[in-house]
Amino acid sequence: MATEWARVAALRRTHERTTVAALVAILDRAAAGRRALSSEENMLFIACQIWAGASMHSLPTLLRYKPAESLHTASMAFAAMGATQTAVTLQRAADRANAASTSRQVRRFLRELGQRLRSSAEPVDLLIARFASTLVPGLAAGELALH
Repeated sequence: MATEWARVAALRRTHERTTVAALVAILDRAAAGRRALSSEENMLFIACQIWAGASMHSLPTLLRYKPAESLHTASMAFAAMGATQTAVTLQRAADRANAASTSRQVRRFLRELGQRLRSSAEPVDLLIARFASTLVPGLAAGELALH
């Protein structure tokens, strides 16, 4: 059991390093004025922002402006990465945000959404890292295997 946990922790660090390396490379290119961010690069940033917001319990703050629109966009980003369960969850949340009548209701269900995302069985970290590795030549996508 301890060996399995160590393997999972090592894989997660690899996924995180891959994603961070891709984000830094993309930002470096953009800062150098080489070109604007592509739609795929924007999707990566959106997914990372939502996933980090869920992990840090900060979705209500992150999405305080235009939550429905932001959740819909995030749903499309996660779908493009192959995180279909997460995409469906986010689209349902976008629909719920449109139907909410008060900002208090929105904040409450965004906290609930964060909990659902944190408890997801879908390998979202891995899917984000795989997607990130396709955007930056030279990143070792071959190291990212589902286990």
